Amino acid sequence: MDSAKKLDLKNIRDQINGDRENDELLRYLRFARNSEVHDAVLKWTPDMRHLEVKVLDAAKTNQVTGGNSHPRLFYYLYDVNNQKELIRAMKLNPIPDKERCVKAGVSVIMSLDCLSLKSFQIGQGKKKFTVKKPGNHIGKLIPPSAWICVKEAKNYYKEKLEEINAELNNHLTNG
Repeated sequence: MDSAKKLDLKNIRDQINGDRENDELLRYLRFARNSEVHDAVLKWTPDMRHLEVKVLDAAKTNQVTGGNSHPRLFYYLYDVNNQKELIRAMKLNPIPDKERCVKAGVSVIMSLDCLSLKSFQIGQGKKKFTVKKPGNHIGKLIPPSAWICVKEAKNYYKEKLEEINAELNNHLTNG
């Protein structure tokens, strides 16, 4: 933020401040960081499954999805046609078929339990309010997995830092 201020990058600073106020994930993290219940925002969720799909070969992934969507990738991996069938298939076997993963050009990492975020309250008396666990970030649905939320926030701030660095380099180059 200081770099943005010194370079008079008001638009980036305003966007970050606006996102920290309006984006569910960034707002949650801002309040969690400044709250007295800092350690109470995580809970161990042994019944929550965490599935991470990493694209290894984008050409293969685009071939099975038609370059279209994440749901189509999951439908392919679990050999189903719709969300209802997908949920049923994932309950029966949460790990997709390895051969289908190879054909789709993806790897899958599965954890049967994880840390998840939970809502918390801050303030006192009439100023007390609940900060709800985030459900989306920059218009994208996210699960309450602490790991995924931290990863998404890190990527957001990394992109903003790259924007600031590009402006700094432009400023230094062009004076």
